[in-house]
Amino acid sequence: MDGKFASAANAVDFGLAYVEGLLAQPRFRLSTKSAAYWEMRLWLPYGANRIEGDTFILVNRHYKPVGSTTKDHVDYGAYPNLSLQLHGDSWRAFSHRTAEQPFLFNDGCPPWATRQDAKAYLGRLAEMRRLI
Repeated sequence: MDGKFASAANAVDFGLAYVEGLLAQPRFRLSTKSAAYWEMRLWLPYGANRIEGDTFILVNRHYKPVGSTTKDHVDYGAYPNLSLQLHGDSWRAFSHRTAEQPFLFNDGCPPWATRQDAKAYLGRLAEMRRLI
């Protein structure tokens, strides 16, 4: 999957569809040993890291470009397709309420933890999609 998203919008659309698919299941329980748990950590947007000015890059839970599976250092500049423009504090519209930076969740409420957390994440992700 590494580097396969065409754009930040494409990655967010993927995340929306992925979480909607999980929520459509009658039981919501993800083991930390499950493939879905690791997919979510790598493929779903965790937040946006500032590159310069109002330009950000969409990152996964490991602060790598979303979709990246590497553990090595990554040059964000090599992923211009995942950049997005966030002007001023517009990121607050989609960030978790306790976030001081543009992040969709924190360690206390990751979307793989509970159905409620996944629904809240889905709402924030939809708001992010509206902005980009």
